[in-house]
Amino acid sequence: LSPISECECGFIKTRNHNIAVDFGRADYQGRLGEYYRKNGIRYCDTLIFSHYHGDHIGAFAAAGSAGYLYIDGATVYLPSDVTTHAGNPEQEITAQRQAEIINILESHNCTIVQLTTDQELQLEDNVRLKFYNTDHTVYDSGEHMAMDYNDYSICFELFANDSFIYNFAADLGPEGQNVMAGKLHKCNVLKSEHHGWDNGASNLKKGFILNVYPDAVITANGTEHLPLMARGLGCFPALFA
Repeated sequence: LSPISECECGFIKTRNHNIAVDFGRADYQGRLGEYYRKNGIRYCDTLIFSHYHGDHIGAFAAAGSAGYLYIDGATVYLPSDVTTHAGNPEQEITAQRQAEIINILESHNCTIVQLTTDQELQLEDNVRLKFYNTDHTVYDSGEHMAMDYNDYSICFELFANDSFIYNFAADLGPEGQNVMAGKLHKCNVLKSEHHGWDNGASNLKKGFILNVYPDAVITANGTEHLPLMARGLGCFPALFA
């Protein structure tokens, strides 16, 4: 289980699977390639895309064309088609990015799976993923109407040996955190939602954090996150920057 330095992406390796989670910004393709090369990773059989923002998908096309990552025949888990939901504030650009990603995946003969509510993926006998925030209709209107596309981010939990829990919170904004607060479990490791921190501790929902209450946090922006955490929440026992 690895975060890739300063990139909004990660990599999960199990006994039988190489799983890429998002790909970071386009200008990070060199760092992404270096990470894969150093760790001897040439092929990913499973890909997970949390949402279609450029800082999470930008380096995807380059990863294949640069020749350091092969995805032919991979199974790919995508968010639901958010262009159908009225609450999506970035409908046009989302549709364009989604189409580009799908075209690339189809050219590599990938199997595309659009995630459904609380879908689970059994990786090994003792390792499984559970996906959350896959039904975006909750953000279309009413109490949790989303004005930030980050709230549509797919989240997942990784369970290993029925004990270790890793929580990938993608880029959940304030409304996404409110919706997920009562659904995610307390975790050993939280990959933090970086946009929840950028503009002050008020954007990080205490109810969400206290619910997942991690033993450690993986963050792409530790220099900003640490003082906000200490000043605004004061509830984390550890931080890995």
